[in-house]
Amino acid sequence: MMQPCSVDRRVSCYDFEITKKDSVDLSETVAILLKEQGYSYATCNQASLLSEEILLLIKEKNPPGKRIFAECNVIFEEDGIRLIFRDSGKIFDVMDTDGTKSLRDYVVSQLLCLPDYKVYLTTIGYNRNEFWLKRTGMEES
Repeated sequence: MMQPCSVDRRVSCYDFEITKKDSVDLSETVAILLKEQGYSYATCNQASLLSEEILLLIKEKNPPGKRIFAECNVIFEEDGIRLIFRDSGKIFDVMDTDGTKSLRDYVVSQLLCLPDYKVYLTTIGYNRNEFWLKRTGMEES
């Protein structure tokens, strides 16, 4: 079950086990958070879809039945949003799109064109994926 571990106006952090349900729940939560902050419909959808597909790809790349724990930080900045994912799964770079082997690999490779900035790091046995999406406009009231 997805649990918020901190929420304030600029930073929201969630800890959860990567399951299909929690990936979808996080995706919906990200969309709601952005909408509440006045982000455009397009940015809300991009961040939401990117979140869900990245998490499901991480799950897919690990052996069936392996429990993978993750943390997602949603950081609101003046001119964009930063999404940071850390996970305990198999060490691999989701941004390495060489050798696409599944439909989800392909979808993620296409979604990786959306962020204005992205970086992958391994940090003490964890994967860390960071994405930054530029604020493309305000939602009309």
